[in-house]
Amino acid sequence: MGVRVEKITSLLGKPLKVSGWDLASDKPKGIRFAVPAGSVYFVEVEELNLSKPYFKLGKFTRLGYELCFVGVW
Repeated sequence: MGVRVEKITSLLGKPLKVSGWDLASDKPKGIRFAVPAGSVYFVEVEELNLSKPYFKLGKFTRLGYELCFVGVW
């Protein structure tokens, strides 16, 4: 997006362990950690133009992870 974001604070729950099974090599995949649903990041942004009140951010968006909703306070 090319937007400069400054993190103020965050309200997070316990990290979730996400893993799986690699069918091609018949062995487990490594563990990655995900931010739990309902977590909130408070940030400052100078300008943000979105056509929707949400955007997808990260590598696992096809799996339903990393959906971000935007609000203003």
